[in-house]
Amino acid sequence: MTDCEYIQALAQGDNAVIHTLYKELREPFFRYFLNHYRLDDDTIADLLQEAVIGTWKNVQRGTLTPDNLSCQLSTYVISIAIYRHLAATRQTDRYLSLDAEQFADLHNIPDADVYDTDRENRMAQAVEQMIEPCNTLLRLFYYEQKDLETIASQMNFPTVDAAKMQKFRCMQKLKAVFVKLLE
Repeated sequence: MTDCEYIQALAQGDNAVIHTLYKELREPFFRYFLNHYRLDDDTIADLLQEAVIGTWKNVQRGTLTPDNLSCQLSTYVISIAIYRHLAATRQTDRYLSLDAEQFADLHNIPDADVYDTDRENRMAQAVEQMIEPCNTLLRLFYYEQKDLETIASQMNFPTVDAAKMQKFRCMQKLKAVFVKLLE
């Protein structure tokens, strides 16, 4: 089933597709959260369930349609889970295993019960505006979930630390572009 077909089925009230979507996203979702966060399997499963339900609610409200989906549905679902995890972490003051330098200003993101589609569209625009090597590096790290060692080898960085530093610089550039798009 394509992303648009999933959204259309959810919009038409085919609730059985929720289970299909959950099963299809389970493996990449778990892989992403195990690679980027220090969470146990139960917490990741809860985040997946909340994110799939959030996606379903957004489709039911009409805030998510095939026309305004600017990324893969899996990316959309993962984004909802990230925001929910960040909100829960802020509420409980638990340790959040993010690269502190890279995500130093994430606490400024407003809380939202549903994912902001407009914000996602602007982030996609910001990523599209990135020039090389940032475009490739960020795509490999965030969308293809490659580790920095693999990226360093693939992009011919001399060391993993050089790749990490370049990723940090790219994130700074991405944040600047994104802020300009929000204005």
